[in-house]
Amino acid sequence: VYSATAFSCDVGVFFQSAFSPFGYGISILNLGNKLKYICKGDEQPLTFRIGFSYYNLDISPLTIAGDALLLKNSNPEFTLGIEYKLGGILALRTGFDSRVDADLGYSLGFGVKIPVSKEKSRFINIDYAFKPMGDLGDYHYITVGAEF
Repeated sequence: VYSATAFSCDVGVFFQSAFSPFGYGISILNLGNKLKYICKGDEQPLTFRIGFSYYNLDISPLTIAGDALLLKNSNPEFTLGIEYKLGGILALRTGFDSRVDADLGYSLGFGVKIPVSKEKSRFINIDYAFKPMGDLGDYHYITVGAEF
């Protein structure tokens, strides 16, 4: 029986002014020592991530978020997601992830927010996403959550 040990942490910060719909973030992932086996160690995949968001339902029902990932010894990668809310109950979503090798990296989905009481703060959320993965087949993600 063999084992490996390492220490790792992620550090990040996100900033959004109370008066601006734009948010910005930066993080460093996988800070730590080598993953040590019996006598050999492998570097952890040190990653820098820079992101942005736009969200202000008072101005627009549109939310946009994305980030760029800079991995050590690798090409830059990026993600982008867009959500459009209809009436506070239904959300339509699409996205792109350049890290997907199996297909083009696109996804589509929706979310439904169902009130469960007369109080306006209790909901059941049902989210669905579709992601084609080429020869691997299509992925279907379903999430059910609750807000209280």
